[in-house]
Amino acid sequence: MRSDFHIISHEMSDDTNLGRVLFLNYHSIDVGRSDRGYHVDPVYSVKRDAFEAQLAAIAAAKVPVLSLPEYLAQRRQRVPFTHDALVITFDDGFRTDYEVAYPLLARFGFSATFFVCLSNIEEESRWAQMRDMIAAGFTIGSHTLTHRYLTDLDRGELDHELSASRRIIEQRTGQPVRYLAPPGGRYDRSIIERAEHFGYRALLTTRVGANDHTSDAMALKRWTVRAQTSPAEFERMIVQDPSELRKKQLRSRALDFGKRLLGDHAFDQLRSALLAARP
Repeated sequence: MRSDFHIISHEMSDDTNLGRVLFLNYHSIDVGRSDRGYHVDPVYSVKRDAFEAQLAAIAAAKVPVLSLPEYLAQRRQRVPFTHDALVITFDDGFRTDYEVAYPLLARFGFSATFFVCLSNIEEESRWAQMRDMIAAGFTIGSHTLTHRYLTDLDRGELDHELSASRRIIEQRTGQPVRYLAPPGGRYDRSIIERAEHFGYRALLTTRVGANDHTSDAMALKRWTVRAQTSPAEFERMIVQDPSELRKKQLRSRALDFGKRLLGDHAFDQLRSALLAARP
């Protein structure tokens, strides 16, 4: 999988024309199943047809799609990007990563990184699937062992979640694990420090925004595509429409404020109650 993405020299760089890279974040793909290994979240699960249409929209807009390693290699050089681009990521590690996302991404020639939570990998066959994906050019990262919020854990529990998840994925896939997506996007300075200690080279958040060649690799921003994301909204985001991006950033900041004000678990309880009250 190769993008038509090229860098420019330092001499050509112009701060008014520097490219930015928007990271898209997905969770499970809704195929109408919720049995073992599948998952449907009323907020975060995107239907298969919608996901396919979104990939088609990216192709039609001719927005380059970079792999996460490509983005990071460019960032390490501190050389500006010539064009706006995208990076595609998935969190959680449900079966639809392989059954739906992988073949569709491959059909369009797009790279992606899949952040796997080990508690969702229940069958031996799942590891063979991940090895297939790696062989096709995709990347596997850690979404921890148990999906607990890392900010809730003591030092020993935190270290175990970070080190064991990385070690197991490496042992089972043969691919080095260098990238971490904390569950729920919950992280702080101590988590960054411990992640660096265990050899992670990038940490992906759920804070909305675009990244560039100067972004902190241990606090990369992502925009989460949701079940209710409209085609027009998605198309505005992939070309980084300023007003749409600003709207998403304001919403993200409001949610972060609510989490800090209520605490993670009270916020989650309120979210669940509001979803249950939907008609």
